[in-house]
Formats: sequence, structure tokens, C-alpha cells
Amino acid sequence: MKIKCFNCSSEISKDQPICPNCFVVQKKRFTREKVIDFLEATYPTKPRRRPKFESIQKPLKQRSHGDWLVFGLATFGIGYYYYLLMTLKDLSDHWFYPHGPYENTTKVDMFISTILIIVTYFIGTPFIQYMRYEKLRRHLQKSPDREERKFPLKGKYIALWYLILNVLFVGALSLLIIGLLSALLGFVFENPSTLIMAIFFAGAGIVFILMIFVGVLVLIFERRWQSTYNSHIQWHQRNLV
Repeated sequence: MKIKCFNCSSEISKDQPICPNCFVVQKKRFTREKVIDFLEATYPTKPRRRPKFESIQKPLKQRSHGDWLVFGLATFGIGYYYYLLMTLKDLSDHWFYPHGPYENTTKVDMFISTILIIVTYFIGTPFIQYMRYEKLRRHLQKSPDREERKFPLKGKYIALWYLILNVLFVGALSLLIIGLLSALLGFVFENPSTLIMAIFFAGAGIVFILMIFVGVLVLIFERRWQSTYNSHIQWHQRNLV
């Protein structure tokens, strides 16, 4: 049904408290409260926020660390960095389960994390691992199921182990390259030094063995982290409303 604006005589809807032509309030037919309600509904002043989920119908993924380790080895490490990003996303998605106000959040800025891994590759891994381990550990410390499971390693310790792993990797690679260069220069100048080559190659071998040892320890910590996360998700699934 159409009516006429009392100011400009334009036809407007009967439910329109403000004339779209002259912008005059039809105060003879609408109260102040109705005009405010109309404006708030049409031009909201409060930002619309997505409500927090109270439950999730689709269970979150429980990943197999062994499968991702094989995938990482097959892709020369690239697949494992993708796995790290996926587990960070799992942590963020997990926060949409019901949680108490006293529990520490597991939300992660995925954009910053992705850029950090892409730009820095293995150099930024200690920071990523610190955030990943510390988020889960702090969350579990105040979680209702904290007595049912072992906590993952502290963030600063896993970051230190990854830093050592990176240093050993760079050291082994550097010694190997220097050894190869010394051998090449020796043949070019017809003065090969077997002792120098042996020192560099032996050093590279020792550092490589240490790197393997540290890598095995890191994999044990990683497997424990994934197992702890999976069991925590299972607990959430059992307690969904």
C-alpha cells in the first residue's frame, strides 16, 4: 500500500518512516522509537559478528603423524611444512568447540604463519613450533580433561631443538660444500690436499650424524604432540551437546 509524503507528496510505502526523496521523517505516523528501529535495521551501527559455534556437526580431522612424515620425506621436506600449517589450522578450528571462559584460546593467525613459513622456510620453523606447542600446552593446562593426558613439550624447548637442528643442517651442508670446493681447487691447481678434504668430509659426517640424532628426538616430540591433540579432540567429540 502506498501513501503520500506529507512534505513532498511523493508516493512511499506505508512502512517507510523516512521519505526516500526528500528524507523527511513521517513523524505524524511513526514514533521516535520506530524511526530509530528502522534506521538500525537498515543502517546498523553495531558490527555484525559471526556467532561462536556451540557445537560442530562434522568432527575435526585427527591426523596421522607417520603418514605426514612419509609425505614430507617424499617431497624433500616441503610436505612436512604443509603439515605444520594444517595442524595450526586444526588448532584454530578446535576453538569453535564449546569452551569455558577460563580456557586459553588456540586461535592462530594463519595468514602470518603461512607468510612466515613461505618467506623464511626452515629458518622460521622454531617460532612456528614454539607457537604450536605453547598454544596446545597452555590450553590443556586449563582444560577439563587435563588430568587424562600428558602435556606436550614446552614451546621454548621445542623451539630450541629446532634451532639446534637448523644449525646442524647448515653446518653439515657448509662443511660438505667447503670439502668439495677444496677438492675441486686442489685438482685445478694440481695440488690436492687429502688431509684438508678428509677433515671437512669427516666433520660433515659427524655433524650429519648429530643432526640425525636430534631429528629423531624432534620426531618423537612431534608424534607425541599429534597424539595429544588427537586424544583431546576425541574428548571434545564425546562431550558435544
